[in-house]
Amino acid sequence: MAKLKKSETDSNDILAFLPPVRRQELLNEATRSKAQTLLDRHRQATLGKFVSALTTDSHWDSLRDISLQSILFGGLLEPGQRGRRSLVDSATLERIAGFIEKTPGLRSEEIQRELALPPKLVKIGLAKLRDTKRVRTAGQRRATTYSLN
Repeated sequence: MAKLKKSETDSNDILAFLPPVRRQELLNEATRSKAQTLLDRHRQATLGKFVSALTTDSHWDSLRDISLQSILFGGLLEPGQRGRRSLVDSATLERIAGFIEKTPGLRSEEIQRELALPPKLVKIGLAKLRDTKRVRTAGQRRATTYSLN
């Protein structure tokens, strides 16, 4: 295997090895995640302060092209996805898992309320996290609480 020169290891060149569709998926996921982080950070701010934070961010050129629906609903309607569990993208799963890690012991309804995500999206995300054994549960039915494994 040939060694890459330092200039060839630049992140832009590495992305060139990926198919164009995968590059676009990664870009979309990264910008969605960045926008979601800004939204979480300014949750209590006024709309004006949030818009100001968005427009002054160094990634504004990429952020302005992302749909509001994908930020608020975690990419709920991405093209090419099929099935109930595929409605949750990896950025949303990481957001749910990160929140559970910070605040273990909450019920599904409390997680939905705190993350301001649609109930269906959180339920599907929690089911996916349970299936992959990333979270453990305690209690039954509506009294089920979640913590990270």
